[in-house]
Amino acid sequence: MPSFRLTTHVFFGSSGHAELRARLREQRLLRIGILIDRGVAGIAPARQLIADFSREGFANQFVEAPLIPFEPTYDLLDSVTESVRHYGDVDAIVAIGGGSVLDLAKGVGALLRNDGPAISYRGMDLLQRPGVPVVCYPTTAGTGSEVTHTASLIDAAAGRKLGINGRHVSPFAAVLMPELTVSCPMPIAIGAGLDAVVHASEAISAKSATELSSWFGTEALVLLIGSLQRMVERPDDLEVRHTMLMGSYLAGAAMLNAGGGPASGVSYPLGVWEKVPHGLAGGIFLPFVFRYNVSRGFTGFARAAAALMPQHASESAESLSYRFVELFDNMFAYVSRGLDAAQWRRGEQARRDLIQRTLEQRIENLRLNPVEFGEQALTEMVEKVLA
Repeated sequence: MPSFRLTTHVFFGSSGHAELRARLREQRLLRIGILIDRGVAGIAPARQLIADFSREGFANQFVEAPLIPFEPTYDLLDSVTESVRHYGDVDAIVAIGGGSVLDLAKGVGALLRNDGPAISYRGMDLLQRPGVPVVCYPTTAGTGSEVTHTASLIDAAAGRKLGINGRHVSPFAAVLMPELTVSCPMPIAIGAGLDAVVHASEAISAKSATELSSWFGTEALVLLIGSLQRMVERPDDLEVRHTMLMGSYLAGAAMLNAGGGPASGVSYPLGVWEKVPHGLAGGIFLPFVFRYNVSRGFTGFARAAAALMPQHASESAESLSYRFVELFDNMFAYVSRGLDAAQWRRGEQARRDLIQRTLEQRIENLRLNPVEFGEQALTEMVEKVLA
């Protein structure tokens, strides 16, 4: 069986937050710097966890809330890293926020121990030394950044989203606290949830998927699809938020050990050039991709369908696969009512440019699809979804 790799120690809930602090003390990681999303810096759970560090003798070297206009760039990473260096040495960085802040923190941690500009590490396994340990507290349930070895960054000059990736980028630890996600605006929460569905489904369907990535992806799909609509209906329900965080984590772990697909492929140029938020930039293509693949014989979602609809579990894999498509279509139609569809519609020239950039920059994502997905399928998808 191909390998399956996880290196981040994950803690859950308030008790996990306490366990994490004990682990940091055991390892003498006492001087911490905090990078926090500006949108959550004022909420009570975030203020409380920062106070917990101070109360227990950790030296809070700094608390920074960097301005991230859209998604972090290599230039922004250089700027924030330089700012952090002025505070003196830190033993660990605590990141509190959505995927952009977590990615930025992982990049800062790496650069504090590796000389040179961020752009010089664009690619895979170019870091020479482990970075400063990073602890991630995600405030959205979707990106999976708290478990991956990627710090996604935009190369503004080249107009491409790549990142700093590899063995020295994975977070030291992550703490999943559902109360941190409640204040997330619902459109962002929906986009993040759809992003997690992209990760989970492509970890099942990609040609590079493994038995374990498929298992993790299936478990994530069941949690996410079963909870996204309930999250919209009951935004303050901590049990639903917990389930979403668990689904996001499993999806991130699955994605880390598998490949991508058409939805994630097209999301990169759509996000960079058209400024569509990352979760939506992939998630809006899922109904098309699911139906396209199932109509051509892919049955990899049958296990998720059987778990979500146990009354139909005895049906054939083909039948279950179509039921999965219908279930997702209905859920997507419901949750997308909370989104402004106009933000992702694009004109004819923008659609042509998107198709060309996807073919130039993300062709490997198309090739990883379980059935042939070439220029014709890409064009049909973009025209159907974005026109």
